Amino acid sequence: MQKIAPMTPTEISRYPLGQSEREHRLALQTIPTSVLEREIELSQWLVLDLTDDLGDSHEVALIQIEALLDERNRRRRLLERHVGHPLAPRWPQRDRSFRSRADAVKALLTPESLCIDVLGMSLSRSGGHWIAHCPFPGHNDHSPSCHVYGDHVWCYGCNRGGDVITTLRLASNMSDALDALETLEAYLSIANGGAR
Repeated sequence: MQKIAPMTPTEISRYPLGQSEREHRLALQTIPTSVLEREIELSQWLVLDLTDDLGDSHEVALIQIEALLDERNRRRRLLERHVGHPLAPRWPQRDRSFRSRADAVKALLTPESLCIDVLGMSLSRSGGHWIAHCPFPGHNDHSPSCHVYGDHVWCYGCNRGGDVITTLRLASNMSDALDALETLEAYLSIANGGAR
């Protein structure tokens, strides 16, 4: 029989649960990226907190942080390698033209016309602005508490509102502002005879 040399205490405690370096790196590949990022942050904080030179424990912590950072970098390289590949998953990208599209919609559609034409609200004049019953779900408005100003809508009863895009998103219970923007763009193209 072949005798196996016993492991030194630093070799045993270098990785959690007595894992080898390879086992530890394979285990890191199975955890979600959000957990990995949190582990990196916590580990770096702990190493910074260890101001005294504690010898092996400080070295072990640095080795574990290096393994976490290597895994994060491996994941980033994989993502960068597959960008533009036809079989790569289509991650939702932030639309850089959203701001310009939103500004164009706001220039063509006033809050008053949104409330009257799109949401079907009946507005009444009150001083320099309009008032109406709240159009937002979950607010049973008995007296008009929704105020329509020149650039936004605000309900003082439920403390919700915003510009035309946000108002439509809240009133229609949409989860995304992009959906509201596309709805308003479609409405404007129909209202303007197909030209935007």
